[in-house]
Order: sequence, then C-alpha cells, then structure tokens
Amino acid sequence: MYLQYNKITNLRLAIEKLNGSIIKPNQHFSIWQKVGRPSKKRGFLEGLSLHNGADRQRHWRRIMPIR
Repeated sequence: MYLQYNKITNLRLAIEKLNGSIIKPNQHFSIWQKVGRPSKKRGFLEGLSLHNGADRQRHWRRIMPIR
C-alpha cells in the first residue's frame, strides 16, 4: 500500500514542474525534459512498475500514470 502513497508524492513533485506549461500546436513537448530525471536525491520515492502485466518494485522510475 505504501507504494501507492509514494506514487502520490512522486506525482506531486512532477506536477510542480509541469504546472503552468503551455503546449502549442505542433510543439514538441517532453515530460522528462520538464520534470527531469526522477531520483532519490530529488525527493522521488520508490514506486510500483508494471512490466509485461507483472508488477514489481522500482526506484523512482514511474512517476507518470500515462505515457
């Protein structure tokens, strides 16, 4: 259950960087360029990752619920 709470923390950190972003038509937009690399040093927590239908723990990799 703690992994779900960690995901909330990770999303909040990412949203702080994305808030106010305006994407114009035909503009290239990269979440990773805006947010940066998620790391423990930057406050991101361990999260849950789905890979080929199986869940597994990963460190700081999955912050976005969408692709």
